[in-house]
Amino acid sequence: MAANTRSFQRYMYKNIAVWIFSMVAIYALAQTSDKKPLVLTWGTTEVPDSLKKTNPERLAYPTALEDEMPVIFCDGELEEIGLFSVSGTRKVAFSPGNLQWTSLGTHRCADGTIHPGTWRFAPNQWEFIGEDNNNISETYEGWIDLFGWATSDWPGSGVSAYHPYSKTYTDGAWRSANTGMSGDYKYCDWGQYNDIKNVWSTDSAGTWYTLSRSEWEYLFTGRKNAEGLYGRGRVAGIAGMVLLPDEWELPEGVSFVSGASTSWDDNSYTIREWRQMEGNGAVFLPLAGVRGIRGITIGQGVYRSSTGTTYTYGSTSNLAWCLSFDETHVKDASYSNARMLGYSVRLAKIKERLVAFPVGGGRYVRFAPGNLQYSTEGTHLCADGTTQKGTWRFAEHQWDFVGDAENGNVFDSNGEKCNNNLRGADYTGWIDQYSWGTSGYNGKTPWLTSNNNADFVWGLVNGEAVHGDIDTTWYDWGAYNQIGDDAPGTWRTITKAQFDYLTRSNSLQGLATVNGVEGHVFLPDEWELPDGLSWTGLPQDYDVNVYTLEEWERMEANGAVFFPKTNNFAPTNPNIHIFGHYWTATGATAGNNNSTLVPTSAVDIFFSPYYYNINRSNSFRTRKCCVRLIQYVK
Repeated sequence: MAANTRSFQRYMYKNIAVWIFSMVAIYALAQTSDKKPLVLTWGTTEVPDSLKKTNPERLAYPTALEDEMPVIFCDGELEEIGLFSVSGTRKVAFSPGNLQWTSLGTHRCADGTIHPGTWRFAPNQWEFIGEDNNNISETYEGWIDLFGWATSDWPGSGVSAYHPYSKTYTDGAWRSANTGMSGDYKYCDWGQYNDIKNVWSTDSAGTWYTLSRSEWEYLFTGRKNAEGLYGRGRVAGIAGMVLLPDEWELPEGVSFVSGASTSWDDNSYTIREWRQMEGNGAVFLPLAGVRGIRGITIGQGVYRSSTGTTYTYGSTSNLAWCLSFDETHVKDASYSNARMLGYSVRLAKIKERLVAFPVGGGRYVRFAPGNLQYSTEGTHLCADGTTQKGTWRFAEHQWDFVGDAENGNVFDSNGEKCNNNLRGADYTGWIDQYSWGTSGYNGKTPWLTSNNNADFVWGLVNGEAVHGDIDTTWYDWGAYNQIGDDAPGTWRTITKAQFDYLTRSNSLQGLATVNGVEGHVFLPDEWELPDGLSWTGLPQDYDVNVYTLEEWERMEANGAVFFPKTNNFAPTNPNIHIFGHYWTATGATAGNNNSTLVPTSAVDIFFSPYYYNINRSNSFRTRKCCVRLIQYVK
């Protein structure tokens, strides 16, 4: 008896010592690491069948243990590990599990109100609620994870079915899908409106968001090597979709088969193996089922997007786009279904945002920080290896322009007001208006002034004798010249075709007044209006969007670009100061010269309140227009 007691005591002392050692190790690691604290869990090698259904009271499943020592895993947020491109300009990290809600507790919302219930992420990526979603109600104290569309609990949605427990099958009760979960209705998004409990903390409202239809599509088909970065699989016996980050390294000892034709058994991982995959950034979307009129249907994974649709199916007009996959199909957000059905929600967080403008052909650009300026003082390097007279730079601010004797806000080093009309080989002030193609190459100097079109660029490349795009030639200001510290070729002039693509949306462009200067604003596709400011797209006048210096700095920080109206190439025109003219890199096939049709023109873009839209014109290359260069970023 005494021997048995001593044996038991040794057993207990050993396990207590192991436990104390583990706690000390975890504390030491947490103090010296900039990562989240580590989770200590232990249990069986695989999840028992009795635990396959999530228990709301249990934080997490037991994880692999192959000896008496506990296994330490870095659990929780994936955001520091795997990044996923969801557009040409945005990378995201996924939440550590599907979104869940219970009626217990309270939480804070983006509008400062306190709402009943608690939101959290599933403790493990493979966890889902399943049939217990049938218990959905305002008072159900368990967890649910299948939600109708736009059910963030935001009362401003203007409909009755906006609660996480909403399940009515009446079309008119649901949020209209015409505008999606963005703009004035961004709080319809679960992540934008609600505080959400994460593994170690509570994430404030606005931290997470729901991917749009186009972002889900880009994830599966648009990013580099997209087909090789997803595949069906199983984790702990649970079927689902494995997503790999853009930069992926397969852990040693595990395998991965990619593509839409994979089966659930092609990629089957124990929890220990999945922790290795997860540690390198892999994401798992479990096949969590659908809540419909007849209850829960398992065998399908459907995940919400933030994008609605006006498409009508039969008698149902309340549809919204979503990601859908099963054992035979992967529909990357090309699948729309009723907003009233219960689908999974997997939120994401923006980790990298490239403020850039699409210009067609899969290319993105950023604009120079201001208009191009030139002074004859100093020297600069050129693309042909020569050193030429003068200095090129960008305006210090987007609203800066040289103008003439009366207009403009640029001064030289002596404090003298700069004036485009004083241009010349000996003028040391700054100018910012040029005839077309006057980069300095082949004698076409920036200060060149002539009424003879023959003095300017005629023969061009691209198979055209007289017209074409100069952005691939040294007649392009950016292609030929060092600008500031940027080497020749860093910048280019935008072509007409690119500009046409840029201006395809009136809502993302418009006239404005910035710091007292009138001009035209362009907004990037991924535009977020700063809080407290307003914006109206075309058509309007300069006095509709008026911003102080501080307000514009906030607009600019979110990617807004401003072209000041600054053209005085025809000083006898009494209306000249209501226009802004900027060159493109595109030559035109014809212009009118003394009533004779000759190919001596180029395309410039101009804006004024006289027109409902920004315009293009075939202008004589002798004209003086401003130049705003671009840089390719993708």
